Amino acid sequence: MNKSLSIILAVVIIACSACSTQKRIASDTDIAKDLSTSKILKHIHKKEFSGKTVSAKFSATYITDNNKVNVKGNYLYDKNDNLLINASVLGINIASVFVTTDSVWYINKIKKEFSVLSFNDISQIVGIQINKNIIKNILLGKVLFADNGKNMVSRRIDDKFELTYNDKNQLYTAIINCNDFTVDGVTLIERSIPFETTIGYGGYVSTAGGKLPSEIGLESADRQVTVDLRLFKYSIDDEAIINFSIPERYEKRNL
Repeated sequence: MNKSLSIILAVVIIACSACSTQKRIASDTDIAKDLSTSKILKHIHKKEFSGKTVSAKFSATYITDNNKVNVKGNYLYDKNDNLLINASVLGINIASVFVTTDSVWYINKIKKEFSVLSFNDISQIVGIQINKNIIKNILLGKVLFADNGKNMVSRRIDDKFELTYNDKNQLYTAIINCNDFTVDGVTLIERSIPFETTIGYGGYVSTAGGKLPSEIGLESADRQVTVDLRLFKYSIDDEAIINFSIPERYEKRNL
């Protein structure tokens, strides 16, 4: 596996949260302890980012048991729901990743190569079932990427709500802050692989389209991988479009 692809995919599947959670500001209305799951989900959706496009810069640290790499870059979601990520190491632009509805294009700018992967390919690499909506939900701090919440159950623990989805294939748990309905953390266990991923959110910033994460984190005990991601300089432009093309003389490579 190409090391830079592993790093970029970790950022795409977005990562990070050995980050400490910042204190939230309480809302004016105290939420009842017996709030139903459906009402919790409605509050979450009302607070989620609702803009059509978003761009941001990021810095990420990718850590394995014997390796640590610092990556900087930027990403853009355009109005056609495509995602472009550019990444640099030590100031050198090493790679780009373009995510469409059904595929992921990886451009290695050091070797002047490109590869086209399906979401099934990506799922095999990272060990969890991935599609574009899952990537987008993690990146934008949205809670649901299992069953759209239809079969979720909830309970209140102190000042948090715990949402759980449990079937024969996976166990999904999300911890929601009662005061502002932002996501504190997510644990996803894939039973068929097996694979366990913990995602955490260490803070949020307000934008014209709603709140977006300033710190995200992913930790996989099974794969011994940790990624810490910080996002900043968000920009909202509802007319943004990604003009993506493969540079000339780049060779296609099957991974």
